[in-house]
Amino acid sequence: MVTRSYKSTVDEVLLNQYISYCEENGNRDTTLKRKKSSIERFLVIYSVKDSHTEDIMNFVQNYRGKSYYALKRELDEIKKFFDFCMSEGYIENNSTPVFPDIKATKTNKLPSIYSNDEINIMLN
Repeated sequence: MVTRSYKSTVDEVLLNQYISYCEENGNRDTTLKRKKSSIERFLVIYSVKDSHTEDIMNFVQNYRGKSYYALKRELDEIKKFFDFCMSEGYIENNSTPVFPDIKATKTNKLPSIYSNDEINIMLN
């Protein structure tokens, strides 16, 4: 297992509390791992208490070249973590960074299929 070096030990404690909270609310193991991994990528660079909107934008810049969908998922998880920290009273509402609203959809498209008429034409 990889050991992460957080900007603050308080961040690590908050992350573990958040993951426990998510687990209590029925999140599955794979979801918990994804959430933790997403948030860790942020916390090794920035601290929750000292984060600003500029830090979020810098973090977004690190995703250049990756899909918007991946970035949206990552930011959604980090934002939920910040919301949890705010609800627990660790950070104040007016100090929460602003997260960009990224419109993204999955780019995986289902393969096209033939209609019944087209299949009949090919078989005849």
